[in-house]
Amino acid sequence: MGDRTKILWADASWNPVAGCSKKPLSPGCQNCYARVMAHRMGGNGQHFEGLATAEEWTGDIGFYRNILVKPLQWTRPRNIFVSSMGDLFFENVPDNVIDEVFGVIAACAVHEHRNHRFLMLTKRPERLRQYINRCALKRWANYAADLMEDGDTYFDLVRQLKWPLENLWIGTSTENQEQFDKRVPEILRCPAAGRFVSVEPMLGKINFGYVVSVFGNLKRSFLDWVICGGESGPKARPVHPDWVRGLRDQCQRYSKYLDRPIPFMFKQWGTWKPVDWCSEATHAVRVSDGYLTKLNHEPCSASRSNLVPEYWQGIARFSKKDAGRELDGREHLDRPVF
Repeated sequence: MGDRTKILWADASWNPVAGCSKKPLSPGCQNCYARVMAHRMGGNGQHFEGLATAEEWTGDIGFYRNILVKPLQWTRPRNIFVSSMGDLFFENVPDNVIDEVFGVIAACAVHEHRNHRFLMLTKRPERLRQYINRCALKRWANYAADLMEDGDTYFDLVRQLKWPLENLWIGTSTENQEQFDKRVPEILRCPAAGRFVSVEPMLGKINFGYVVSVFGNLKRSFLDWVICGGESGPKARPVHPDWVRGLRDQCQRYSKYLDRPIPFMFKQWGTWKPVDWCSEATHAVRVSDGYLTKLNHEPCSASRSNLVPEYWQGIARFSKKDAGRELDGREHLDRPVF
């Protein structure tokens, strides 16, 4: 967390705000890695104190001004994941706090030696869209001026900016068809330098059909990057490889239609990896709904042969590292040209 990150699609993470809602927003929240980390680093006197218990977020937020200024101190250009330890657009985060975060992003946009790219991911894109529609450049300029030595100059430069900010990509996190259809249209309605979706953890098949039907003119507004990955951890739910193939193939198909690439990144299988039915499989996952069943210990037993491979996939538990990220014999780690 900070100047470097293990998150594959970013170079750094930046958490001036941390925390999230006590009640899970959707099924993807169930095994939230950020909540686990916040609890681990949330003892008395620790950075995330009071933000999470072992079972849930508390609903409180942390705002850290010493972290807020970090991108202004980083001289090497970075792709920065904004708020990996929460959701900047969680309803308990006040607008003035969001203004301060945008003030830093805007200051970097006009600073000739802070050529960062900010990747802002939220499960609440409706609030993001409402906030952006107000485009509070004057407030961002005030906060930017407070942070810089030559405050008056930065105030004037930020006031002259136009939306969308060229150094900010906006994205939403989804896990299934319901959340994809609900959240992705919100970010597509926002003018932006770039838009992306993170399908993590992937918990079901996703089809672009509804979103395409809503936005008939895709050449004017569509996704610029699709990221997906399986869940990891002791309570991880499996991802079916056909779901991942479906996303990959749709990115390729719509890339041809749009005459521009839609990069596809598959981060990881997570805890569960597809394996051969007869030699390694200990469980099976159903393609229609992700239902997980344990298999008979005997290889190629009758209980296994009853599970038609067209509908079921044999899987087994691995460490995240050992499971890797190969799909159909190769890794898919495409990135946009920022």
